[in-house]
Amino acid sequence: MIKLAGTAPEIRGEEIAWFDFCRQERLMLQRCADCGDRIFYPRSVCPGCLGGQLEWEQADGAGVVLTYTVQHRPPPEFGAEPYAVAIVELAEGVRIFSRIVADPGSVHIGMPVRVAFAQLPDGFTFPVFMEA
Repeated sequence: MIKLAGTAPEIRGEEIAWFDFCRQERLMLQRCADCGDRIFYPRSVCPGCLGGQLEWEQADGAGVVLTYTVQHRPPPEFGAEPYAVAIVELAEGVRIFSRIVADPGSVHIGMPVRVAFAQLPDGFTFPVFMEA
């Protein structure tokens, strides 16, 4: 488990179940039982077909950086060092915005990454990605 500085966001709705999985170090996606689409971020209705039969399935955790930015002025609670955040396309086809735990200068478009989990001082756990 990677330890990071920061404060936990307020979670509600469908996010509650997803962050419960994160505490178990499981990256979960929803799949619509009606049309088969994989969905991320957690929702109560499929954005493709408006079906309400959404099931959870575990993601492989492999992905690739589609785009990224380096934060050179992080919020004070995040520490003083620059860090990278990116949109990662998972092998399952969904995209997730996440922190990349690596030297910010090494992050690049097309970089293969793998999920890991980070924890804040208050115990809040969330997915981050590292170079694969």
